[in-house]
Order: sequence, then structure tokens, then C-alpha cells
Amino acid sequence: MALTKALTVVHANISLAAGAADTTSGDQDLTAVYRTVARIRFTNGATGPTVQAQTKVQVAEDTTAANYMTLATVYGGTTANAVTEHVVEIPDAIEHARFVSGSNTAQAVTLRVVIEKITGI
Repeated sequence: MALTKALTVVHANISLAAGAADTTSGDQDLTAVYRTVARIRFTNGATGPTVQAQTKVQVAEDTTAANYMTLATVYGGTTANAVTEHVVEIPDAIEHARFVSGSNTAQAVTLRVVIEKITGI
């Protein structure tokens, strides 16, 4: 028997502007999900950022902003044209997740975040 899976593109190759405020994704409801894997990719331009971009994977029991806690923080690089990829497993018990990204300086960085969910066994 095969698992039932669903894929959600949270950020589809968005630009994280250099020195701008962090970008926060919408809430990802995981209440009907067994396991979730987040794939996060940073792509630098022809000139790498002075300070690398980062994404915080935050989790909470509901959608109240104050309840989110950081499960993991992943970082891009500073090398020109570099692609940095991370995979973060979000435990079964987590009900809500969001992604807070940015903190890069000097150059923009392209961000892609995809979550893959097991929705049935």
C-alpha cells in the first residue's frame, strides 16, 4: 500500500531583498498530516550577499503569532551563484508551521520553500 502525499509550494522562487525586513509565509495547517518535510533552497546571484540569507522554520499549536517557536534555522551561503539546499523534517505532532526568511545584506537572494506532507497511510 502506498502513502498518500501532498505538496505545497510555500515560496516559489521569491526574491529576498538585501537589507529588507524578513518575509513571513502564511500559516501551513498540518493538523491532518502525519509527517512533513520542508525543502528550502537559497540561490545567490552573480554577486553573493555579504551576510547570508536565513530561514527559520517555526511551529505552533495554533495560528497565534506569539505561539510560534523556532524548530530550526537554516542558512544560505555568501558565494556568488551558489545554491544552498536544506531539508527539515517537521514532527508528526506539529499542528502549524510557517517560514520566516531574510537577513541577507548587500545582494538579493532567491528563496524556494516546498513542503511535502504525508496525508494518509
